Amino acid sequence: MTMMFSKWEFLLYTLCTIIPWVLLSLFTFKENFRHSLKMTCIYAVLLIITRAALDLSILYVPKEWYFFEDLAGGLLYLLFMVLLVDMHIGKIAFFLLAISSFSNWYVIAAKHVEGLISLDWAYMRYHWTYAVCMLILEILLLPLLYRLFCVPFISVSKDNDFNRMWYYLWLVPLTFFMIWVVLFYGSTTTSLVRSIGKTYWLVKLAIDAGSLLIYRLLFMLIAEHKRAAEMAARNYEQDMRITQYTNLSEKIDSMRELRHNIRHHLQVIDGYAQQDGDKELTDYVEKLMDNTALKKPLVYCENLSANAVLQYYAGTAQQEDIPCSIAVTMPKDIFIEPTDISVLIGSLFSNAVEACIRDRQNHPDIADKQYIVVKGRPKSDSIYTFYIENKAVDKPVSGPKGAFLSHHHAGTGIGLASVKYIAKKYNGTASISFKDEKFTAAVMLIRQ
Repeated sequence: MTMMFSKWEFLLYTLCTIIPWVLLSLFTFKENFRHSLKMTCIYAVLLIITRAALDLSILYVPKEWYFFEDLAGGLLYLLFMVLLVDMHIGKIAFFLLAISSFSNWYVIAAKHVEGLISLDWAYMRYHWTYAVCMLILEILLLPLLYRLFCVPFISVSKDNDFNRMWYYLWLVPLTFFMIWVVLFYGSTTTSLVRSIGKTYWLVKLAIDAGSLLIYRLLFMLIAEHKRAAEMAARNYEQDMRITQYTNLSEKIDSMRELRHNIRHHLQVIDGYAQQDGDKELTDYVEKLMDNTALKKPLVYCENLSANAVLQYYAGTAQQEDIPCSIAVTMPKDIFIEPTDISVLIGSLFSNAVEACIRDRQNHPDIADKQYIVVKGRPKSDSIYTFYIENKAVDKPVSGPKGAFLSHHHAGTGIGLASVKYIAKKYNGTASISFKDEKFTAAVMLIRQ
């Protein structure tokens, strides 16, 4: 059968059906490339050439092979995207199936528009006007498709916490794609005649509009599920912070009571010793009463919550013979809530003390090299910085996402998670690192 179009016209049509959609895909996944931009562009050109060659092959095969050519083209897209994009395969499949279904409408609509201009050109199948009509439609409507579909897809695809659901979500666009397959290949009327007609492009438009609505609803549900999970995590962290604050307050109160009782008992013993004239016992009691841990509590800063936590853990460090340098300036009326102050300082200070004790047990020869440095000061009325550093021989174990794991239970440490939560709550930052046998934590909090 004689072709009513040239091979160059068919090649022009092919490129118009490939290049804009490849560019749309690359622009959507631009933040997830596996390779450099240069290598990605090379692979993209290779994809376009391979796909164009595959499309040109239909000029030399029976019509019964058209379906397999379309299937091979889809698998080729998937293969290249998996090689180019570092993303869950379910997300890639979802995107490609949805985009493939949308692109079919452009093919149908372009032929219908060409038929409105000239039926003679339209029936020549791949006349150059077909490619021009398609290119115009793509220029006009692809930005709208990007806004309505690609942008919300990009938003939900960034979260990797719900990757399991993408193993199944790609079946949704597959269903709509199969509807188009049945419409295209299951009719006795040729696709050319149906595309030129008045209803085919409208039916396909209605199907695509319905699918787009469902996709957007899915994206909204995923975003809502993410917000609910984040809210549950925040509530859990809030409960943990309250529990930590309560436990810490109880420990501080117990320590104050114990110190008061011990000092009272020593005074009684000293009285008995003086009555009996036992000078050695009297001198010994006086030495005990002069012990720093039993003296009047030191004032590290004006803020009562911070001062209480610093007193408690400084006393714990002193009992373990861990040198501790504290230089903290914190006003009474600081913008940080007392609960957050206690959890922030208590979590980091307790971690430092426990790390030194643990290292000493594992490496007894480093006892004289251990230290803890605690610093805190306001940089302005609306910014407060806190820094703590301690000697650490053994590097903390990190989890899959880089967070340090707890020594007390499975998973990441609750204390460090609370510190990061507090930093986020006050629009600040929390930098926690281990380097050169030093564990450091630097936190900046900003008035909301």
